[in-house]
Formats: sequence, C-alpha cells, structure tokens
Amino acid sequence: EEKVRTFAERFDRLKRRAEAKLDEASSENAKLVANAARVAKAHDQDTVVLRMRVKKAESEVIGLQQNLQLKKKQNAE
Repeated sequence: EEKVRTFAERFDRLKRRAEAKLDEASSENAKLVANAARVAKAHDQDTVVLRMRVKKAESEVIGLQQNLQLKKKQNAE
C-alpha cells in the first residue's frame, strides 16, 4: 500500500509538472503567434507605402516623358 501511495504521489507530481510545461509552451506559442501577426501587419503596411511610392515615381516618369516629347516637338518646329 505504501508503494502504491508513493507511486501515486510521484505520478501526481509528474502530471503537475507536465501540465505546467504545457501551459508554459502554450503561452509561448500564443506570444509567437501574436508577434507574427504584428510583423505581418507591419509588412503589409510597408508594402502599401512602397507601392504608393512606385506609383508616384511612375507618374513622374510619364510626366517627364510627355514633357520630353513636347520639347522634341517644339525643337522640330
């Protein structure tokens, strides 16, 4: 009977330790998931900003090309 009680106590200690480790791992996982979501959102925002800059640069290039064509036409006249 003493062996059974000792075994049961040991089992309970191991079970509590395992549950604590699982809780710790779950908490760490939740932190990592939240951090990944923040990184993804920041990446999306950066992508939007960069796309806007590209569109602006493309518009400037088009304007310069039109201006160049106009100057060429004026010089030809």
